[in-house]
Amino acid sequence: MSNMNTVQHEQQTDFREIINRYLKYWYLFMTAVIVCLVAAFLYLRYATPKYEVSSSILIKQEKRTSNSSDNTKISDLEIVKSSQSVDNKIEELKSVTLMERVVNELALGCSYFLDGTLKDTELYGKSLPVKLKIDTVLPEAYTQDITIHLINNHSFKFDDGASSSTYNFGQKIRRGYGVFELEKVKTSDFRPQKIKVKIKKPSQLAKAYQAALVINAVNENADVLKMKFVTPIPQKGVDILNKLIEVANKEELEDKNRIAKNTIQFIDERLKFLITDLTDVEKNVEALKQQNHVTDVGANAQMYLQQSGVYDQQLAEAEMQLSVLNSLEQYVNRSNGGLVPSSLGIQDQTLSNLIQKYNELQLEKQRTLRTAQPDNPVVINLDEQLAGLRSSIRENLSNIKKGLQITRNNYRANTAQYQSKIQSVPAVERELQQIQRQQSVKQNLYLYLLQKREESALALAATVNNSRVIDEVNVNPNPVEPKKQLIYLCAFILGLGIPAAGIYTKDLLNNKVLSVKDIETLTDVKVLGEISHSEVKGNLVVKPDSRTTISELFRLIRTNLKFHTSQIDNKVILVTSTMSGEGKTFFCSNLGSTLALTDKKVVVLEFDLRNPKLIQGFDLNAGNGITDYIIDPAVSIDSIIKPVNGSPNLFVIGAGETPPNPAELLLHERVDKMITALKERFDYIILDSSPVGQVADAFSLVPYSDTSIYVVRYNFTTKNQLNILNDISDKLKHPMVVFNDAEVDNYRGYGYGYGYLNDNSKRMKLLG
Repeated sequence: MSNMNTVQHEQQTDFREIINRYLKYWYLFMTAVIVCLVAAFLYLRYATPKYEVSSSILIKQEKRTSNSSDNTKISDLEIVKSSQSVDNKIEELKSVTLMERVVNELALGCSYFLDGTLKDTELYGKSLPVKLKIDTVLPEAYTQDITIHLINNHSFKFDDGASSSTYNFGQKIRRGYGVFELEKVKTSDFRPQKIKVKIKKPSQLAKAYQAALVINAVNENADVLKMKFVTPIPQKGVDILNKLIEVANKEELEDKNRIAKNTIQFIDERLKFLITDLTDVEKNVEALKQQNHVTDVGANAQMYLQQSGVYDQQLAEAEMQLSVLNSLEQYVNRSNGGLVPSSLGIQDQTLSNLIQKYNELQLEKQRTLRTAQPDNPVVINLDEQLAGLRSSIRENLSNIKKGLQITRNNYRANTAQYQSKIQSVPAVERELQQIQRQQSVKQNLYLYLLQKREESALALAATVNNSRVIDEVNVNPNPVEPKKQLIYLCAFILGLGIPAAGIYTKDLLNNKVLSVKDIETLTDVKVLGEISHSEVKGNLVVKPDSRTTISELFRLIRTNLKFHTSQIDNKVILVTSTMSGEGKTFFCSNLGSTLALTDKKVVVLEFDLRNPKLIQGFDLNAGNGITDYIIDPAVSIDSIIKPVNGSPNLFVIGAGETPPNPAELLLHERVDKMITALKERFDYIILDSSPVGQVADAFSLVPYSDTSIYVVRYNFTTKNQLNILNDISDKLKHPMVVFNDAEVDNYRGYGYGYGYLNDNSKRMKLLG
């Protein structure tokens, strides 16, 4: 549990350090947020709002019924019936071809913009004073910038950049890229103004509008489509959706009516031939009876004719199907580009599928020819497919016909067996039976086609759309683009993100030690404490009556030092650093002053013989020092000890004259004698040594020390230089680190405070 609490405390501390690090630059965040919000405001001020136009339509599903042998049911004519799914309807409504037809019928090829100071405003519908009618146009017009200057109620200036001419309304405008005519839409409230006109290719416009159109099924269990269209001009969106639904319904009706009309036309042609054939047969019956004076043929051969009649009926059905096949084959052979009628009762699924596929391709070709030339690859491909299907239909008809002929021959053979048994039947009766058989076949075929014609006419008259609008086109009064709240939120986040990214990048590229966490991450040496930046002039900031932040931090270091060295005799403290400028001398002076406040006698030795600064910081005369004591036996130790003014228990020993060989001088035996003598007189001896990253003088003092303090300065010592501490930590005695010149915001706390500080009376929590 204790470990878990420690981890949570460290995580909270890390998070707090990160927050504090960024809060130092609050002014950057505020400036960036304000700039981004102003930019968002300007963007929203001049951005063109877009509105959502929507509508809902119901797709009425038609179930396909199977063929029935009952001729009284209106179920055989599958040509005018279609099974349309919701997915197919979506693809149809989203087709570019259909949208291009909408563009052409609404005359959307020209866009009009009112010239503005910062942005142009598109004009449409009631706001449009004039309209450009296109007689002929070349591809060069799609890249042409046209400006119309309305002069008065009668004339205008047409400017395309290359030339500028004045015309009257209704006058032909002839240019190298097309012929145009400008007509007035508004006759009242007409004022001079400048209107920009852009001519766009209908196919490109159709693709753009098709991309802005969203069609989705409401849910899986309902055949309802939701149509949405986003546009900066709501009225244009309303017109496009209404026209799209209208055009889709119109094409659907046209397809159904075209198939039904072709079927009726085919049946009418066949009925004309059948009427003539039936008339001839009936005349033959009448002539035969008149010639033989017969009104009713007896049943002399009833027993023989009964069985023969069965085969006759089967033969008649085969003859009827052959007749239909012959007629259909003749129609296919002479048909070129037309739709093939129904198989009319021929029970062959392959033939029905081929005819249906042929008709679908024929309709697709007709629709394609509206926007493409006959030599278009798509049209040629469709022609090739149609030719292949027509050949397959002929082959299929031929195969079915061969099968029926074989069946018919079998029926004839069976009939011939019974013909020998009825030779006693009068020739008149036999001839009359043959004529009646022909009459029966033709009459059945006539009645069948007549019924199909009525069904086709009924289907043509009752053709309705498979879709119905259930929600009229409506406009959302609130713009969907741009979204103000989202734009402002993004601007706010961006205003926070840009400075944060900059600060993070700066910290990422900064190789300096910025916090105690960096020290703990890069080295295993214990951190004794932190010292804040000092604003006080002078080297000594810790005095008996001082209650400043930095003096309290030195007191905390004193406490930590006592705690960490409670198990050892800590008289001699060696202080070093990586390089000059890290505050080593400043730390030694104030650490000595802090220890002296506890009624302990403390002496600070200036062992940085190469660059001495200790005596200067205390405003003392240099005089004799360590160098003089080592070199000259006549110099006594009492003569080099100097008391510090204002601190009765604090003394210093200066470096003395700068020697030519400081490294060798520190190995002199009098150094040991001096430190031994000082141990008898003082409670603490602080050795201010040279930086170990530059010279090796400090290592000569390690044998005399009890503990070692390594000074690291905020934003001065590099992280790479901490590797030196890792390398020499085993050479130092009880090494510890002091983080000098740290920012106040970077302090870590133990979780307790210590009194009220005299500077601004702030209570602080410190970390060790």
